[in-house]
Amino acid sequence: MIDLKAGPMKIIKKNLKSLVVIISFIILTLPLPGLAAHANSDYKVSYLIDSAKQFSVEQISKASFDKQFVQTESNTLNFGLLNRAVWLKVTVPANRSSQLMELDAGTIDSINVYSAVKDAPVKLLNNNVISNKYAYRSLLVELAPGSVNFIRLKSTGSFLLKYSLFERESFFLHSSDNYLLIGLFLGFVGSFSVFSLLSFSVKEDKNFIYYLCFVSFL
Repeated sequence: MIDLKAGPMKIIKKNLKSLVVIISFIILTLPLPGLAAHANSDYKVSYLIDSAKQFSVEQISKASFDKQFVQTESNTLNFGLLNRAVWLKVTVPANRSSQLMELDAGTIDSINVYSAVKDAPVKLLNNNVISNKYAYRSLLVELAPGSVNFIRLKSTGSFLLKYSLFERESFFLHSSDNYLLIGLFLGFVGSFSVFSLLSFSVKEDKNFIYYLCFVSFL
């Protein structure tokens, strides 16, 4: 309980630990809604689990296969233990800018990207796949305007796929938000460590050493 009759400085000193935790939590959680705000949800992504005979990209790209693709309802797809390839289909309208598709590569063993613009034949464009230097175990696939893209993914273990679509400028905003969140977290750890050391030197209470060890292993 906070004694309201005490002066403001006494209240702050008495409840300093609680205030540090509450303020740090607020600072850390404020950027979270913005992290997902840059992702583009206007594009429809569908998937198809390959057959045991393994479809070719020529078969997949035919209009007769459109009904076999399943529309995704979220950007996280859990295929479980799957020893077959999965095809993703992404269409980028001609009136939009190029898109960057971010894929969590933690469970991806192989990836092939095929793309066709207008009525041109489907081509293998693996040079459009680059490693995302802004995130660990992340791949970026560049999708051109007016293109129909087929991405073949294969995993030999448990297959959990996470993806996001961004316009180029929005992607860099998304990446800067990630760095901001990491910086705030490290700042919280550093400030709380200094606070614990100073409190221990003043009060000689071993509990502050326990706090310091706990925060150091976050």
